[in-house]
Amino acid sequence: MEDNQVKKISDSVYEFCKPDNPSVEIIFFHGIQMGEEDVSELHLSTWTVKSEEADAPPEYWPQTFFAKDEHLTSKNISVRALTARYDPSKYKTHNTGRLDLYNIAENFTHSIIDNNRVNVGLREGVPVIMVGHSFGGLVMKKLVDQVAEKARLNGNHSKNLQKFLDNLKGLFYYSTPHLALKDEVFQRLFPPGKSYSDLPKLLEELNKGAGRLHAVLTTYAKGHKIMVNEAFDVNNTDLGDNLEPIQIVTEASAGCGAESKLAISEDHFNVCRPRDVKSSNYQALANFIVKIVEREKAKKNSDAAGLDLPEVGRRR
Repeated sequence: MEDNQVKKISDSVYEFCKPDNPSVEIIFFHGIQMGEEDVSELHLSTWTVKSEEADAPPEYWPQTFFAKDEHLTSKNISVRALTARYDPSKYKTHNTGRLDLYNIAENFTHSIIDNNRVNVGLREGVPVIMVGHSFGGLVMKKLVDQVAEKARLNGNHSKNLQKFLDNLKGLFYYSTPHLALKDEVFQRLFPPGKSYSDLPKLLEELNKGAGRLHAVLTTYAKGHKIMVNEAFDVNNTDLGDNLEPIQIVTEASAGCGAESKLAISEDHFNVCRPRDVKSSNYQALANFIVKIVEREKAKKNSDAAGLDLPEVGRRR
């Protein structure tokens, strides 16, 4: 059930919270359907607080945690949080199962950056952080790659795209497979004998090109001083297929290229679902936010101070 406080900006973008003067803007990208779960609200349910109460109403932690986190509030850090929505279904129906990574990235180029109601990444001095769970991390990497290519080709006609790229300061992944999924994982996700959407074919293509996309984004992040962190699950995941739980993403694949990586004692579904603000899977992101905001403030203050430096060797 969708919480009425989560604002729908468009079919592709929802807003968890919007302070008047945000210190940072964060966009969340969900994963794909892995088991038999309902995926109609995956852009919201991915980011729910983990609760032991089965009947507890859903709480979306990007909506509530940032405002009550004393670590953030003590530093006057206010967060604007949005979540991206796209079709993650592995089964094709009359209105689902039409996932296309290129079209997703193309769509978000317009719905996130060029949409006047969203305007993410266009505020001077306000850093942008992208957060992705599992396949969502691949979506956001493809988005950055595509936006960078458009900005390069279109020059002055893509000022908003360049502003977004200039303000992009952090990529945070929750168990994203930067390297190819193992064959046994792929077979468990898509066992033969069922009618699927184009998702298996897409993932096969991603598996083949995962190394290239990862290399491109790693180089881009280093060149543009974009910080990269990852939290990954260490527990096996029950896919609801009456087989033994399995490790979806290996540690080597999850932590590939990250400046810092943190092991989380959860399964693949719950690695991004903290219990409270003290949970390590939330704190990893919160600390990442603080580090980026403080780095940008220090840079801004340094630049401002440089304007008042006396001229060296100036004649009196």
